Amino acid sequence: MGDLLQGLLLYGTQFSGSLGERESLVVMKMAPVGGRKRKGAHKGPSAGRTKGEDAQTGEDLVGEGKRAKWKKVEVDQDSFLEEADHDFGGFLELEVLDEGDVGTIDAPEPAKPDASVEDRQKKKKKKKKKNGGDAGEGSSAEARALEEERGKDRAAPAKRVNKVNMKKWFPFHLDARIVDSLKVQGFSTPTPIQKESLPSSLSGEADIVGAAQTGSGKTLAFALPMIQRILREKDKLLDAQALGGEGPKEGSKAAKNPLGVRALVVTPTRELALQITQHIDKIASRYGIYTAGIVGGMSQQKQERVLKNLPHIVVGTPGRLWELIESDTGLSNLKKLSFFVLDEADRMVEQGHFQELSYIIDRVPFSPKLQTFVFSATLTMPKTVLKKKESKAPKKAKTSVASIMKKIKFRENVQIFDLTRIRKVAAKLEETVINCSEESRMEFLYFVLATKTEGRTLVFCNAISTIRTLLSILENLGLPVSAIHAQQQQRQRLKALDSFKNGKKNILLATDVAARGLDIPGVRCVVQYQLPDTSETYVHRAGRTARAEEDGLNILFVVPKNAKQFMRLRYSLKMDKDLPSFPVKHSVMPKLRARVSLAKRIDEITRSDKKQKVKVDWIKRNAEAAGLVVEEEEKDDDDVAQEHLRNRKRQQKLNNLRQELNRLLAKPLV
Repeated sequence: MGDLLQGLLLYGTQFSGSLGERESLVVMKMAPVGGRKRKGAHKGPSAGRTKGEDAQTGEDLVGEGKRAKWKKVEVDQDSFLEEADHDFGGFLELEVLDEGDVGTIDAPEPAKPDASVEDRQKKKKKKKKKNGGDAGEGSSAEARALEEERGKDRAAPAKRVNKVNMKKWFPFHLDARIVDSLKVQGFSTPTPIQKESLPSSLSGEADIVGAAQTGSGKTLAFALPMIQRILREKDKLLDAQALGGEGPKEGSKAAKNPLGVRALVVTPTRELALQITQHIDKIASRYGIYTAGIVGGMSQQKQERVLKNLPHIVVGTPGRLWELIESDTGLSNLKKLSFFVLDEADRMVEQGHFQELSYIIDRVPFSPKLQTFVFSATLTMPKTVLKKKESKAPKKAKTSVASIMKKIKFRENVQIFDLTRIRKVAAKLEETVINCSEESRMEFLYFVLATKTEGRTLVFCNAISTIRTLLSILENLGLPVSAIHAQQQQRQRLKALDSFKNGKKNILLATDVAARGLDIPGVRCVVQYQLPDTSETYVHRAGRTARAEEDGLNILFVVPKNAKQFMRLRYSLKMDKDLPSFPVKHSVMPKLRARVSLAKRIDEITRSDKKQKVKVDWIKRNAEAAGLVVEEEEKDDDDVAQEHLRNRKRQQKLNNLRQELNRLLAKPLV
């Protein structure tokens, strides 16, 4: 602690957005509070030395072509080591050295404190230990624990991000703070959709319509312009207040965010809304930009309180957003809005949110400064906007998506970026197919899941009933599996996603509620267990893997009854060649069949018991609600004995099946 507080010299560099050159060196020195300085300390910037000289010696801190060294700034340790004087703060001086070539600054090894200082510290510790510690200062045990934690913090290696080369971001002239956040997150290279759209979007003069494959970085494509403008507005506000302008009252909600809600992002699903919120937070929260995720399935009262605290950016689903816009919350007034974003607008229409989305669009006031973004993974958006731009009197819209696009108040300058014309799926995605019968489909799925042990696997189904059946059977087979579908409560869905993301369960069964927009890292394989209805659904499912230039595998299951549907899918996706077959070791199929058969029989027995229990509970619950008394069927002793016997036999059969399955699972499959 003594070494740390001997003196502090902080330095930093400011970077040019386009050239990345160091422009200045900022030197900051700290002094003890109360005017206690060591004799001969520097008294101010006009103390008779030239710019660039050391505060103590007058020597050049940085010379031309020389290697800069740390200069030790000595402070009287008694000013902060005494028990009665723990306060140490305040600027002694802030100086900017305008040398172009700063060079490299080397930090020497910290000097050991003088023996006299160590003796004084030891005496104080012994005195505290003898007196049992002071109640106002905390116990000696707590002090030792605190010192141990500080020691751990000092010993822990800092996260190194200096090796990340950020030169590819310089042409966009992003704020240095944004570049720093991108560097911390490891985003060293902009994605194609970001390269195409950012020059237009960052200028603020154009509305953006973008189409790109999933996992292409669309979130940052609309988030970075938001963060850039909000940072600049915050800086202007702080500068105005520093010059004597009146700001909001300290402690008020407006003091936290005097700018108000500046951006509204609408997404089709709760999971995608929360994911976008997290992504923006990782870049912007460290600079005081607040983002709120507003979704259904959570307490509306809590979300109203969040909105009344005036976040800068609001991300939400159409239903809950409309409810809060109608109520007296922070969203009731959207006049200060600078950004309006529709992400996956076609998906929102498919899920029946057309009416709420129309209401929200109507409530967003048109302004020449309002920038609108529409991003999707399909071609629907750009084609619709093109038709709208080319014809002054467009034909009557045949689809709800076209109607939504007509309602959006675009400005004259609309830039369209379509990155899906060449290829709809990721370039590094390996697409394969498994042709099998309906009866053997489960066995092939088990083979894939049991042999694909690297990374996470996402299995898509069309029906919730299929999800439930697969979940039970795969759990019987001992696989780490969870499920997500639309009939789950929000907390159940989030819990399943968390267990999948953190690796507790590396297999996730999902309906298409998870197919859009979710960015789950480490998904190496996508299994489309049931054939998708449309080519768009196929693309969005496959887009959960091979994201951010990583490799991925997509396996499509095709059964005989879906052969014609598969041919239509191939034609729509412009698949010129047949998809290669996924390699299956047919020698292990008998072992697979035996295991799956036992797991199915166990599932049938347990499912039957659950159905009977649910039926009885339902009758009792509804009878109690209606104030009726349910008379149990009278049974004689023989009937009761027979029922107990049947239950014992069923339980014994279930135990035998489980023992047999466990015996098979203990043997290696391959």
